Amino acid sequence: MDEPLEPYEPLEPVLPRPSTPAYLPRLWKSPPEPEDEAVAAREKKKREAEASKAAADKPKHRKKKKAEPVAVDASGTVKLEETPVLDTYEARQRARWIIGGLLTAIGLIALFIILKTFQGSGEEEIREGEPPSLVIANVTKPNLELEARTILNNAKLSDRKGKGQVALDLLNKVVKTYPGTAAAREALHAIDRNRHGQSLFGDDSTALASRTRSASSAASTPTGPSPPKPEPKAPVAPAPAPDPAIAATTSPPIIAPQPAPLPITAPAPAPIALKPLPRGFRPKPNATIHASGWPTRIVCERDGAEMVLVPGGTFLMGREDGDPPERPAHRVVLSTYYIDLHEVTVRQFVQFLKETGRPVDAARLTARETAAPTSPEDLPAVNLSAREAKAYCNWAERKLPTEAQWEMAARSADGRISYWNGEIPRKNSPKGIRVMEPVMTLPSDVAPCGAFDMGANAWEWTAEYYDSRYYKQLRDLVQDPTGPKESPAKIAQVTVKGGSKAGILTWRDGLKLETRLPYLGFRGALSVEGAPAASPTAPATDTKLPSGVVPF
Repeated sequence: MDEPLEPYEPLEPVLPRPSTPAYLPRLWKSPPEPEDEAVAAREKKKREAEASKAAADKPKHRKKKKAEPVAVDASGTVKLEETPVLDTYEARQRARWIIGGLLTAIGLIALFIILKTFQGSGEEEIREGEPPSLVIANVTKPNLELEARTILNNAKLSDRKGKGQVALDLLNKVVKTYPGTAAAREALHAIDRNRHGQSLFGDDSTALASRTRSASSAASTPTGPSPPKPEPKAPVAPAPAPDPAIAATTSPPIIAPQPAPLPITAPAPAPIALKPLPRGFRPKPNATIHASGWPTRIVCERDGAEMVLVPGGTFLMGREDGDPPERPAHRVVLSTYYIDLHEVTVRQFVQFLKETGRPVDAARLTARETAAPTSPEDLPAVNLSAREAKAYCNWAERKLPTEAQWEMAARSADGRISYWNGEIPRKNSPKGIRVMEPVMTLPSDVAPCGAFDMGANAWEWTAEYYDSRYYKQLRDLVQDPTGPKESPAKIAQVTVKGGSKAGILTWRDGLKLETRLPYLGFRGALSVEGAPAASPTAPATDTKLPSGVVPF
């Protein structure tokens, strides 16, 4: 018998669950399901409160983000709007690949174009004929002396033919293009001779022209085989003897006696006209007369100082390898002048003090260290300021030499730096270079013009202000320079010369106007051509002048 069945409990009907919407690609948000409408309302209020609080906390200058639209389905599920297709990760990755491929292609195309440009056609150009010959540059240093000598010889030929201006142009070219050569120095001497009215080369051009004519005549003489000798002519019958009867009646022809030839004598040279000297100066007895008409030695009647002639001309002032104040070397043209044979001595300066009523202090005029002279009066007068030296020169009707006058007298026009063989002037005393010697006692310290003691013994004042950069302001071939118009230093300085320890004649330095040193003296100069030498002027407010001394 069947067992009784258990009571059947009816099952609850299974309701279909709402279909779940498809997930969006991203930004899916599924809030929890609220239990009832009250919970949903509270959640909604809570979200609105949080949103309003967040909006209050944000800065006012920031723009609020646009609220994304939301959608609520029947089940209460909130979802955001679907992201656009082009804003997905796959779309961005695909865009990166496309852009990278385009940039790579552009780079490859540019690289190909560059390589093609530099590579060329790749085919070697073939030319017919012989390969080009190699030209080897001549790096041999030109012989400047030979070139200058050639131009100088051309100038001599032009002078011989009467083309004086052409010869002068060639000489100036030698001096300007080839300075420092022996030919340039010879050209300078020729220009100086022309300036004084003499011939450019004297007998040099005549000898050169004769050698040139001999060479040209030898070149014109034919050197080939001698021409054939002419055949001898047939003998000619002698003329018949004259009839004696006719000869007796005919008188012989009368031949006039020829005068004896006169002896050929060279024309006597024209006498040199002696030029008058300034008042207060006279020629020294037995002094020779220079070709310019000036005596080679004169005497100042006021103090008995002997002066030597320095003919005008062009010389090289300064030197390129010297100290900065001595550079650059430049050419200077000076007019004829005289300069003292030696520095002003103690005897001469004492005479000046006595005649002008100044206090005489001979001990102050001598150096502390001397070389035991025969007489203190033969020592150079030292311990003198520039103003005192200027006052003496005014009294003796002379001037302090300009720096150019001093240097040309010491160096001459041949560009020497020291003396004949370049050695330092020897001093008689071994005590030092600042020990004063009597004037004209150093046998090696004689300038070409005949002046003594310009390389050693006392330093010497000049008539110019001192400027260490003055040479850089000068042009080439300056005429009779007188120095800077004013001193660049706060306290005026005057140029001194002759103070080099090595006897260098281009040495220059500046000292204050009132400087007195036991080895600092001076000598005078006299300009007889051109403008007189100018002297710097001291300010009128200077109260340090000694009694009776005029301003510098």
